[in-house]
Amino acid sequence: MNKGVRVLKLAYLLGAIIDFLVFLLMVFPPLASTFWGFESFTEQYYFAMGNGAPLMLAWTILLLWAYKKPVERRIIAPLTILVIIGIAITNIIMVNIGLFTIAEMLPSFIIQTLLLSLFTIGYVFTKPE
Repeated sequence: MNKGVRVLKLAYLLGAIIDFLVFLLMVFPPLASTFWGFESFTEQYYFAMGNGAPLMLAWTILLLWAYKKPVERRIIAPLTILVIIGIAITNIIMVNIGLFTIAEMLPSFIIQTLLLSLFTIGYVFTKPE
């Protein structure tokens, strides 16, 4: 197995773990309170998380599926890059409107940078079969 495939497998596995952890944060408000510092849970919160959590769980499963055959399913990498970029843009907007400080978002930005790097490197250095 070449280095690109190993990096892509790592990206898929790490992405799946992080997605599953975020899924848990989305479905268990006390965890969201601890990690994100949320203090109130309105109907809008439950609506948004209720719609997002199944997608997060499905993407977790998709990444685990891609992990099994990383070269054959390498198209999942650029799709995941788009998702990560979308989440990062949302996080930047949340900082700009004052919902979070940069310091509070720093762990998310670090994880996003790591995942973007791994998915990009893995995709670029993995040749399709």
